[in-house]
Amino acid sequence: MNGRLDVVGRDEVVFATMRPHGSSSATLERRVVVLGPPELRELAESGDISVAEGLIGLLEDPSRAWAAQVLLAAMTGREEKLVESFQGRPDWWDTVGKTAHARWRAWFDGARLSWDADERRFVEAPTRA
Repeated sequence: MNGRLDVVGRDEVVFATMRPHGSSSATLERRVVVLGPPELRELAESGDISVAEGLIGLLEDPSRAWAAQVLLAAMTGREEKLVESFQGRPDWWDTVGKTAHARWRAWFDGARLSWDADERRFVEAPTRA
């Protein structure tokens, strides 16, 4: 990882929620997009599975967990509603942050992910029946 994740939690993560690609009307489902700082935006759009894995590890650190949560939501499309709901709420850690590492680890360990360059996020490969 060579220190690439050192920037996570150093500065406030700036993000927005937007309609999913291809949606022409308002929708309740929103997509998390990291806007800055530039280093965090680059990590979110890196397509590097080791970055996602490293972010899951940062979920155990209360001072870095929120930024890691936002980046993971942007990179995978998971827990986007949670990120939107807890934006700016200091109770995030006590409410759902403490369990974030276990949730993400369980999902990540069972998921088969590939990077979708058009969507700029990881997608799950279909499971075999």
